[in-house]
Amino acid sequence: MIDTHAHLEGLDDPRAALARAWEAGVEAVAAVSMEAASGRLALQLAAEDRRVWPCLGLHPWQVAEDTWQDEVAFVSQNLHLAAALAAQLELAARHGLTALVHCRFSERRVLHMLGEAGVRAVFHWFAAPDLLPQVLEAGHFISATPSAALSPPHRAAVQACPLERLLLETDTPVVHGGKPTEPVRVAETCRLVAELKGLTPLAVAEVTSANAKSLFRLP
Repeated sequence: MIDTHAHLEGLDDPRAALARAWEAGVEAVAAVSMEAASGRLALQLAAEDRRVWPCLGLHPWQVAEDTWQDEVAFVSQNLHLAAALAAQLELAARHGLTALVHCRFSERRVLHMLGEAGVRAVFHWFAAPDLLPQVLEAGHFISATPSAALSPPHRAAVQACPLERLLLETDTPVVHGGKPTEPVRVAETCRLVAELKGLTPLAVAEVTSANAKSLFRLP
């Protein structure tokens, strides 16, 4: 199993959490940054252990408004977010990298931007099942989170998505079941997907891990 979306900086002891994940059989963890500080941690953890995959970028919540102060706050914020995303997609295209996109409620707009940039992406916490055919047709992937147990639209998207286009994640350290997640709990996501698809957890783990390795171009 591979956890393809974990914010390790949100854990009190990310190295201990990783040790628990390795002991439980997790193959790799994508350490997703929110901004520069968490990006530096992701790079450090990756330098310490090649099973940590650093994913660098600027999370929408971390985009500061400092160029459109005279504009209406809503317009300013959304223009700034779009510009920040476009710049990151340009970087991904330039280096041939996959993008991890956080775009709840903006899936259609982001799908269009990905097409313009020519970038393949993983839609994190995808909850727009009606748009899934277009996402798949464009060559993108979605990730399954523990929230598929509680969120009907996310559950529907995971259930409808072919296993060959699905990844597993925990969204560490988001709280699920009354406690913060960490990478070792990717097994829960795996079991949930297996239940939704009528497959064994082993089959789900094998296919989604192969998906992740191919998508991130890792051995």
